Amino acid sequence: MATKKKQTMNERRLAKKAAAKKANRKPKKPVEIKRKPRQQRLTGMEDAATVELESKANDLADVQDQRRDLGKQGKVIESELIALMKKHGKTRYSHKGVHIDLTTSEKAKVVIKDEQDDTPADPGEAPAPNVNAESMAEFAEV
Repeated sequence: MATKKKQTMNERRLAKKAAAKKANRKPKKPVEIKRKPRQQRLTGMEDAATVELESKANDLADVQDQRRDLGKQGKVIESELIALMKKHGKTRYSHKGVHIDLTTSEKAKVVIKDEQDDTPADPGEAPAPNVNAESMAEFAEV
């Protein structure tokens, strides 16, 4: 008989935060596969059962080619970004949800968040200041 481990307050908070983040996640749009032109099969010349296999294999090869090309483009853009950061003398940049950090191994770490993620959930509630009556009296006398 297995006993269920009791969650700490921090674990419950993290689980609640993860569930909210998962619920707010936008569905990703499917990426269009750029297929290369293919020759149509001639009837009676080859086994028709292998058509599906070859079609999927060709689709996979097309996707792998696209991923390889995107990787090359990404490296070029990353090196341009690093050059711009060095030109402006920055190792860290943050503005309106765009966060860029240059690592010690000359790589750029980029995080882009929606602006609404940076705002507090309820702007009406602010934490109470840590002020006592004695400090208020000192400022009133001056």
